[in-house]
Amino acid sequence: MTYAGLYVFSITDTRLIGQRIAMAVQDFAPDFPLAEYKIAKTKQGKPFFEEIPLKLSISHSGRWWILALAYDEIGMDVQEMRTVRYEAIARRFFHPEEVEELEKAGFDDFYRIWTKKESYVKFTGTGIDAHFGKFSVFNVPAVFQEVWLEEDYIVTIWMRETAEVRLKYL
Repeated sequence: MTYAGLYVFSITDTRLIGQRIAMAVQDFAPDFPLAEYKIAKTKQGKPFFEEIPLKLSISHSGRWWILALAYDEIGMDVQEMRTVRYEAIARRFFHPEEVEELEKAGFDDFYRIWTKKESYVKFTGTGIDAHFGKFSVFNVPAVFQEVWLEEDYIVTIWMRETAEVRLKYL
């Protein structure tokens, strides 16, 4: 079975991002020497390791900064579920099919759809661009999984197949 590591850090953690990533890589894949990897970015800004066969995704919201690691492509997003102008945001950024589903549910699933969309564009490497509202998360070819941090933080992961998710606070 495929597995993914979710490494959760406090947003107030004073370690450098490189130190956080090194800690997580050592935990996830202890056989990789720390000195043998560099992180680069694609033209669209998606980070990747140059020398090791791990994939990563980074997100932060509210109190948490999270790194997802896997051996297969991965996209991940975390959101603190706070009150926002759900309908206005959905109408601006979501596909009509997603807006329709939200209207039926009274916008209760707003953050579930938002984190699916954002984790999917991180998975594909396209990022949030003009096409963000042109696709529906109900019709994309990948598998998503949700993890809850406390009752008001949702993390969504997109991968090619279902994975065992290992959550670790560092």
